Amino acid sequence: MKKIKVFTYIDRFTGPFLDVWVNYYSKIKNSSLSVLCRNEVDPVYVNKYENVEFIYVGGYFTNHSRNEYTAPLNLFIDYQNTFLSKSDVVIYSDLDEIIIHPNINDVVQSNFDGCLVTTGVEIVHHVSVESRLNFNEPINRQRSNIIYTEWYDKPLIVNRPIGWGCPGKHNYEVHPKTIDELYLVHLGKICFDHIKDFTNENIDMYGQRRWYGFPIPLREDSYVNTFNDPHSQKYPMVKIPDNLKLLIDKII
Repeated sequence: MKKIKVFTYIDRFTGPFLDVWVNYYSKIKNSSLSVLCRNEVDPVYVNKYENVEFIYVGGYFTNHSRNEYTAPLNLFIDYQNTFLSKSDVVIYSDLDEIIIHPNINDVVQSNFDGCLVTTGVEIVHHVSVESRLNFNEPINRQRSNIIYTEWYDKPLIVNRPIGWGCPGKHNYEVHPKTIDELYLVHLGKICFDHIKDFTNENIDMYGQRRWYGFPIPLREDSYVNTFNDPHSQKYPMVKIPDNLKLLIDKII
C-alpha cells in the first residue's frame, strides 16, 4: 500500500477548521499528517492531535529574502519535495479545503501520472435564511447552496514534483481534470459569522479588518457577491446536488 502524506499550513487564526481538517484527512488509509506553522507551535495543538506532526517554519520567512507572496509558495514546493522523498503520494490542502471523492482511498492509491486535479466547489452561507454553522453537525442540514468555481480546480494530489503557480496553487489551466467526482470543497465562506470572528482576530496596521490578506466590507446584505472570487462571479449559486450531498456529509 502506498504511503500518503497530507499537509497544510497555519498562519494565524485556525478557528474550527483545524479540527475538521485533521478529523477528515486522518481517515485516509496509510496516511500521515503534517502541519506547517508560521508562528510558534501551540502546545495545545500538539497535545490535542498526538498523531499530527507540527513543524515550525517561521524561520523560513525571516531567513529568506522573499516577499509575503512568493515565500509561502516556495515553502510549499520545498516541503512537497521533502515529503515525496519519503512518501509515494503527497496531498496539500489549505486548512479550509477538503478533497472528497466517493472512493477517496482508491483514488490516492491509484496509478496516476504526476498529479490529480480537483473540481472546485464552494459552499456559501445564505445569511438571510441560514444560521451560524454548527461544526459538530452535518453540513447538509445547515447549508443548501454551492458555487462551482474553477478557482479551486487545483493539482493538489501529486506523486512526483510539480510546479504550483501561486501560494493558493490556482494553476488549474496547466493540468486538465483527470477523475470525475474528485472535488475540492472550499469551506472558507461557509459561515459569515465565522468570518466576523476571523476578521476580529486579523486587523492590519491601518485598523482594517482583513480576510486572508484582503480588506473586506462586513455587510451581510452584500455577503455573497462580495466574497465570490473573481473567477467564480460568472457562476450562480445552485442547490447542492444529491451526489454531492452524500460526499459533503463525510466532511464532518
